[in-house]
Amino acid sequence: MSTLFVAYAKELAGVIASVSGLGDWDPDQKGKVDSVAIAIGVVGFYVLDFSLNGLQASLRALTLDQAPTAQQNEANAWHGRMTHMANIVGYTAGYVDLGHAPAMRWIGGGQFRKLAVLSCAVMAVCVGTTCYTQDEKPRPKDERREKGGQVGQAFRNVKSNIRTLPVAVRRVCVVQLFAWTAWFPFLFYS
Repeated sequence: MSTLFVAYAKELAGVIASVSGLGDWDPDQKGKVDSVAIAIGVVGFYVLDFSLNGLQASLRALTLDQAPTAQQNEANAWHGRMTHMANIVGYTAGYVDLGHAPAMRWIGGGQFRKLAVLSCAVMAVCVGTTCYTQDEKPRPKDERREKGGQVGQAFRNVKSNIRTLPVAVRRVCVVQLFAWTAWFPFLFYS
């Protein structure tokens, strides 16, 4: 969804700005649409980055959950190979002239929008196939955490770990957080 928000940021901004009551004739309309489109794009890229990290983490966990112990190193290596191959194919797809592709004319927009819609379709097929073919076995009742579920337990773990981290490690974590937060917009705007 965040990919589509970024791809259609200008159109979404136009709809949001039109609610304000400004007409196309108003000179303030274009500035408002541009500001809202930039905000949608920036937030969309952050959400996209978080979403992809979550997807990749769940795929790594799936590899560990489904592969027998003896095959986990090989399964992890294949996961890395496929990830790198997908990066190469995705990067190369950026050079294909999708902007003038007759089969994608119905999408409208330029190269970026068509590449975003294509990547959403490919991801939906791949993730859907993975979800359909993998059978997750529930854990025995005595292994489940009843109080607050897994998400609640994860937040409690993070909260307790923040309090008990050594000061030097805590500083490294804070520096890493701000470095990552600064590096992503730098890449986006450059």
